[in-house]
Formats: sequence, structure tokens, C-alpha cells
Amino acid sequence: MEGNLDQHRDELRFFSALVRPGLSEQRALYREDVQALIENYQQDSRKYRRTHNSLQNLVMVGSAFTTTIAALDAKEPTWQNIAVLAISFAITVASMINGYYKFRERSYFLQ
Repeated sequence: MEGNLDQHRDELRFFSALVRPGLSEQRALYREDVQALIENYQQDSRKYRRTHNSLQNLVMVGSAFTTTIAALDAKEPTWQNIAVLAISFAITVASMINGYYKFRERSYFLQ
């Protein structure tokens, strides 16, 4: 079926070369041809965006865990040390996520 569709499109292109179609027909043909390309590019874009976001999240969380684990090197951890570590870890993760995903800019541009 797809082979027949491609064959008919080729015949239509050949016919269009012989007879100049109007502007509305040209736009309609262009939209039909481009739609498949757009869908392919969108699919590839989603795949690359998902991969990039996954790797970026790994880098952000990994760096926060690394600094937190390095700070846990105290001989006697007290509740104050643990509280400071937990708060600083949470702030680090929140600032990394906010800096990477830029929620304020997205909100501004959507508005």
C-alpha cells in the first residue's frame, strides 16, 4: 500500500512538472510531504531530550551525593551535623533542578 502511495506521489510530481498547479495545490502537496518529516524529527527530538535529561539528572544528583558523602567523614556525627547535611543536600538538589530546567523562564515565555 505504501509502495502504491509512493508511486502515485511520483506520478503526481511528474504531472505537476508538466502542468503548473496553483498555489493552494502546491501548499497542500508541501504539507503532505513535510508532515512525515516533521513527525520523524519530533520522535528523534523526544528520544534525544529524554537521554539528555536522564544523563543531566545523573550528573546533578551524583555530584550532590558526592559532596554529601564527603562531608559525612566526621568521626562523631551529631544531630546538628546531620541536619546541616540534609538541609544543604536538599538546597543543592533544588538549586540544580531549578538551574537546569529554568522554570521561571518557561513560565515567563508561556505567559
